[in-house]
Amino acid sequence: MPNLRLISLGLLLLVFSASGSTCVRQELLPVTLPPTAPMDQLIGAVNANTAKISSVSVNQATLTVPGAPTLPVNIALMPPRRFRMRATTAITGPEVDLGSNDDLFWMWIRRSQPPAMYFCRHDQYAASAAKQIMPVEPQWIVEAMGLVQFSPADLPQGPTPVGQGRVQIRTVRRSATGDLTKVTVLDASRGLVLEQHLYDPQGNRIATAITNQHRRDPVTGAILPRHIEIQYPGAQLSLRIDIANLQVNVLPAESPQLWAKPEYTGYPNVNLADMNNLVHSSGGGNPAPPGAIAPVATPAAAIYRRGP
Repeated sequence: MPNLRLISLGLLLLVFSASGSTCVRQELLPVTLPPTAPMDQLIGAVNANTAKISSVSVNQATLTVPGAPTLPVNIALMPPRRFRMRATTAITGPEVDLGSNDDLFWMWIRRSQPPAMYFCRHDQYAASAAKQIMPVEPQWIVEAMGLVQFSPADLPQGPTPVGQGRVQIRTVRRSATGDLTKVTVLDASRGLVLEQHLYDPQGNRIATAITNQHRRDPVTGAILPRHIEIQYPGAQLSLRIDIANLQVNVLPAESPQLWAKPEYTGYPNVNLADMNNLVHSSGGGNPAPPGAIAPVATPAAAIYRRGP
């Protein structure tokens, strides 16, 4: 399998990107659940919070990847699949454009080599190169942001105490690549989502989201985290997202331009579901055809280097 680290990082950012610019002080939220609350009360608290949120808009945030400069980003999010994350610097202009609509998701990185606009339809994800790079489907961004929705179809089990006022609930996550096990760690007295861990059928951890610095939106009462840490063990990648401010339920229901895949001059479209676009590691040393996804030997964080 080719080394697709550049594509991998971009897609991981697509799954787990949000916005923020400074550290936010932890808000002391009131206790809302009784001691040793049963699973139905815990699940009810989480689902009720998520139900208050139809969209999230953030215009001040930072994204930090180890070994790379901190990047200012903003995001628009409308569950379950609509989101847009863009990074722009005052000196270099647009640097990153990652997004998703109801039909497909895309990734554009200004410094990618070769230059390309990568995209894939959601319904083709399971048979695409995106699946080889990214073991979790793009809509997991909703859960990573703390917007978790439990369903009886997920076969929830628990709660199990895990210390320090925390409990965990185990569920089965249905995905195009098979059934995954999800472990969600909650604040037992407030029903806040603190940790989420995904495991493949073999029991290997494939993704983690850790959230804290939760704050209540003064208008809707919805509680969302302002600090998010993401780990992808298989890709040896970690991300940190710090949100300075956000707005809940302010995005218009219809914003065609916001959710449309953009076009950038000089960056041809490359469909990750078209296996002809892949460069396989045959050892023959053949050059990649134009627009193909070529192996990338440099560290993935190098795409964020600044300057010429």
